[in-house]
Amino acid sequence: PDFGSTGSRSTYCGGIVAKRACEDVKKKLYHLAHEKYGVPEDDLEFKGGCVVRISNPEEKYMLFPHLMGKVDSVTGCGHVHNSTIFHLQFVEVEVDLEMGTFEIVDHFGGSDAGVIVNPLPVRNQMQSFFAGIDIACMEETVWDPNDYRVLNPSNIDYKTRTFNDAVPLVLESMKNVDNDYPFGAVGVGEPLLAPGGPAIRMAIYNACGIKLNSYPYSPAKILKALKEKEAN
Repeated sequence: PDFGSTGSRSTYCGGIVAKRACEDVKKKLYHLAHEKYGVPEDDLEFKGGCVVRISNPEEKYMLFPHLMGKVDSVTGCGHVHNSTIFHLQFVEVEVDLEMGTFEIVDHFGGSDAGVIVNPLPVRNQMQSFFAGIDIACMEETVWDPNDYRVLNPSNIDYKTRTFNDAVPLVLESMKNVDNDYPFGAVGVGEPLLAPGGPAIRMAIYNACGIKLNSYPYSPAKILKALKEKEAN
């Protein structure tokens, strides 16, 4: 049982099920070997497609014909080991008080993805999402107030970054991770969207003392907030 593969948890959700099923099969194979050949279960391991005696690696039991035919991978419902993906983001900005514009001077983001199973899709996903900063900086959906049609349905008016503007990334995969996750992998991806906008909002507040409450943080909104601050 699990609450779903949302939040880029597909590797974990599908992998942990397969991992637990395989572990259950191994336990049943060891039990069968114990029943049929009197070998202690704690002296067995699964290696090279065979059940092997740890104390005597030459003693092997083939799945067929020695053990096959009596094993199933159906397990009961037990403790649910779950995982939540986290991402943190630090942003440094410079705000032009006359123009109402801001520039991201520096940034740092980190995710605990565990072992990176497939580096290329991870890199592409991180570059395309870029921690939600695009949403805060330039992406704006303009609606017709009368019939709620989208008035900027193309990338000519709906401004987005291109891959030429993608920031450099350093992916470091943890090696030889000893945990319960499949292949040591946890997950990464969609959670990167969450902290970018709030990080920029806090950075702008630290720079000039204004709080912005709607995306994107356009020059008009910044200038309006600066005027309200000056008036107060």
